[in-house]
Amino acid sequence: MASWKALTGVPNIFADTMLLMTDGSVLVHDASASLLGGVNWYRLTPDNTGSYDTPGAAWTGPFPMANARQFWASGVLKDGRVFVIGGEKSTPANTPLAEIFDPQTNTWGPLPKPSPQFDFIQGDACGCILSDGRILLGAIFSNRTAIWNPADHTSNAWQEAGKAFNTLATTTKQGVCDEETWSLLPDGTVLTVDISATPVAEK
Repeated sequence: MASWKALTGVPNIFADTMLLMTDGSVLVHDASASLLGGVNWYRLTPDNTGSYDTPGAAWTGPFPMANARQFWASGVLKDGRVFVIGGEKSTPANTPLAEIFDPQTNTWGPLPKPSPQFDFIQGDACGCILSDGRILLGAIFSNRTAIWNPADHTSNAWQEAGKAFNTLATTTKQGVCDEETWSLLPDGTVLTVDISATPVAEK
C-alpha cells in the first residue's frame, strides 16, 4: 500500500511517543499543550483481525502517570510492561523519576530506581533495549551510562556501564549522551553517532 489512511475516533491529543505493545495494541502519549509535558496515555487496540482502521478498532484512556513529562527514555519490556525514565519537560524539570505501565490493568506505578547514585539518568535520557532484555541508559549531561535489568529484583539490578564491570576508573564512552539515538546491532552491541563530538561514532 503506497498511501496513508485517516483513522476515526482518534482522541483530541498532542501525540508524541507511540509504543507498539506485545499484544499488538499501540500506547500513545499525550504531550499536552502545556510546556511541562503531559501525564495521559491512550491505547489503540486493533479489531479481531488485527486491523487498526476499521470500526472494530478502539481507543481507550486516558491512563495517567503520576508525573507530567516529555522527552525521556522508554520502551516495552519482554514481559509486556512499558517503562519511562526521566523527562526534559517534566515536573520536576529534568526529572530522574521513573514509572512503569501494566498493560493488564492499564495503570502506571512507580519504578524503583536507586537514588541518588543513579539520578544521573534523568531528563532527556537515551535508552536502548538490549537483546537479553536489559536496558542501556545514558545521561543527558555527561558520558555516563547505566544498565538496568528489569528481571533482577535485587540491589544489583542497576549497574554503571562502560567501565568494564567497574574494573576501570572512568567510562569508555566518549561523547555526551545528550539526545543521541542508539541502535541495537545484530551482534548485540549498540551503535551511536555522537551529536556532541561530531563527526564521531561509537559502538
